[in-house]
Amino acid sequence: MAARVAPQRAVALGCTILALGMAILVAALQFSSLAGLIVAALVSGIGQGLSFSRGLAAVAERTPAQRLAEVSSTYFVVAYIAISLPVISEGFAARWGFAPAASCSRPAGGTGSGLPGRDPVAGISSGARIRFG
Repeated sequence: MAARVAPQRAVALGCTILALGMAILVAALQFSSLAGLIVAALVSGIGQGLSFSRGLAAVAERTPAQRLAEVSSTYFVVAYIAISLPVISEGFAARWGFAPAASCSRPAGGTGSGLPGRDPVAGISSGARIRFG
């Protein structure tokens, strides 16, 4: 279906779907919902996949054949740097003492995953909650 939509329109649609996925993620974190987290991941993945693949198609349509490999690899380098910068920045911010936007707490005896579950060693319910700091 995405291949039938013009790349510019597909990229805009993919970004809109990705933004919707992020809104679902915010709600899932607010309500500590595993189901919401899974839905957010699926919706965001669809949006990112659509915008990323059709963005590459838009670049490929406008690139001469003899430069396609060069331009495509540049597209991937720029995209992966753009994707990784927020994650790397979050790590530096945490290292310098800034609280992350959302973090998972680990109560005594918990799994440390931030999601309710069982401790594999002690076999007790963790009761973990997502907290905002």
